[in-house]
Amino acid sequence: MALDAAPTSFDVGGQPVAVVYASGAVWVANHDDATVSRVDPASGDVSDTYSVGIHPSTIAISDDQLWVTGNPGGIDRS
Repeated sequence: MALDAAPTSFDVGGQPVAVVYASGAVWVANHDDATVSRVDPASGDVSDTYSVGIHPSTIAISDDQLWVTGNPGGIDRS
């Protein structure tokens, strides 16, 4: 994709908070759903959604492993 291309939107989970491009995919941490979505950048389709057991805040890909940090109880927004 050229740098001057128009932005592209993808439908993923609740409150996406972190995005990384790795291993040919766009990975999105969905805080409210406690999931990470794998998006095919060519089609815009979510190819996989992984339940991660915590409310993710950051993600990284290294050596074909998904690393997730977050908070098991979520964020108190009161």
